[in-house]
Amino acid sequence: PDPKVKLRFEWDWKGAERELRRANELKTDYPSAHQWYAAYRTSQQIYQESGAESRVHSNRMEYLRSGTKLASQIASIQLTATEEVQILCSIAREQIAIGNFEAGNLILRRWAQPGKWPKLDSLNPYAAADLLFTLGTLIGCVAGAKRVSHGQKQAEAFLNGSIALFEQLGTTSRSVEAQVELSRCFYRQGLFDVARDTLSSALSDLPDDQTEIKSVALVLWGVVERDSGRLISSLTKLREASRLEVVGRLVTGRCYHELATTLKELAISEKEPMHSDEAKVHFMRALYESEAIGNHRLAAAVENNTGFLLLSLGLLDKSEKHLLRSRRLFDGYSDNVRGAQVNETLARLYLETKQYSLAQRTIERAIETLELTDGEALLAEALTTKGVVASKLDRYTDAKRSFEAAYRVAERCGDHEGAGRALLIMFEEMGERLEQRETIQVSEKLQKLLATTQQTALLGRVEKSIVEIGLRTKRKDKH
Repeated sequence: PDPKVKLRFEWDWKGAERELRRANELKTDYPSAHQWYAAYRTSQQIYQESGAESRVHSNRMEYLRSGTKLASQIASIQLTATEEVQILCSIAREQIAIGNFEAGNLILRRWAQPGKWPKLDSLNPYAAADLLFTLGTLIGCVAGAKRVSHGQKQAEAFLNGSIALFEQLGTTSRSVEAQVELSRCFYRQGLFDVARDTLSSALSDLPDDQTEIKSVALVLWGVVERDSGRLISSLTKLREASRLEVVGRLVTGRCYHELATTLKELAISEKEPMHSDEAKVHFMRALYESEAIGNHRLAAAVENNTGFLLLSLGLLDKSEKHLLRSRRLFDGYSDNVRGAQVNETLARLYLETKQYSLAQRTIERAIETLELTDGEALLAEALTTKGVVASKLDRYTDAKRSFEAAYRVAERCGDHEGAGRALLIMFEEMGERLEQRETIQVSEKLQKLLATTQQTALLGRVEKSIVEIGLRTKRKDKH
């Protein structure tokens, strides 16, 4: 088997080293084997230095130096530009896959100019496509983690360029892989319908033997369905992904996490203990897989969603413990966007414990970050929570303004579920303070939500609110 595949997808260091050494022995004058062995050794060093959570922050600069060292080592070897790019891109993607975006940036620094199209003249078409794909993936990840204005749009441009080149070369699987990453950019912006259509088109072109790419695409599709409020559809996609015979913790860890997250949402929606129990099992598996390969960003995401599940179960002290660990990990990576997501969850926790002033400070911190990113669906969710906080503090004008802003942001990016949820919660929190004209408008918009949502508990709340609006309207008409 290809040692690069073993390194990237199985994280089998001993197996990778054994096969690379054997390649060197079989043909000592073959340069590629020596080049890949040097890349492997430095990649292993980066992994080891990113190590356990207790060492994440202290060794941060060490593994970044390792990334710089790798790039300079490869540049010093007698390679063509095409050979250099192919090795650097492969190693950079390994670092991106475990959340070391800074290392990926340093590895590709020679070939990337901020805000500019990379120079492709010296590369063959395949290497040029590979560079555009890797840079597009990296830029999208960085923009999804930090406050980067229009970062997803730049990532889209690079990925579209790679798709065009891969299609010209007839490399269908690589074209599909790039389309999956492109759909991830759409998803991060809250463009769920566009993301779904892109994934559907990509999978229809994928050869049957490309199970690893199919698994990644199905997991992402499950995420899109979940965040669109289609929980049953999400579970179907994620179950399908989990049944594929894919080897490697990079893939299985994320699948466990997203499956657990959808089960968590179903547990909350349907009040079904069986879903909660299964979600806990998959969260534990995801945490083990992510920590085993040093992917502390994924571990932080698992902790955040575990905290959310425990919050929904009323286990508030345990919930806060997981949420604070999640925020600590994200802060260590300067992952502002995901840190803001954790703060949004913490604000909900503080609402439950009636710590309204603390909830206000926490949600405002989250919104301050999200307003400077492309993540509009996340912003809409945070604005809804801000509306609830303001309502609890009897600041009804501010609450109404926040709910309406959440509705507009969600509608703008196509998050119809989020838009409806903002109006529903506004009516539940402050319906008595709305004018009759406003309540009728809310009712009409909630009817649309009623026709699309798959969440049982949300359906019940919507139906109850529509009935209540109708009764209030009749009472006011009599007077």
